[in-house]
Amino acid sequence: MSLRVGPYLFTQITYYADDDVLYAHVDHRRGGEHVGHPDDPMHPFFAVDGEVIQLDLISPRAELDRRGRVTVTLPDGTSADVQGIEEALKQPA
Repeated sequence: MSLRVGPYLFTQITYYADDDVLYAHVDHRRGGEHVGHPDDPMHPFFAVDGEVIQLDLISPRAELDRRGRVTVTLPDGTSADVQGIEEALKQPA
């Protein structure tokens, strides 16, 4: 399972249903420098050496239920829907 958000592909997905929080990583690395867009504090991106490695989604189930999709603001200020979110939210942590 993976998530695609604009040009980014995240292959390591962990969803905590009780908290409605999803963590998506490009690999097993953790942490990094915050590079998210200030207008979108609910969906921060993190990078190492300028390469995006992580995306945290706060309340993705609530957003999907309310809007029918989850949209994030990319670090460059453009918006993109999170592709594959429905399957990711079905996975146990």
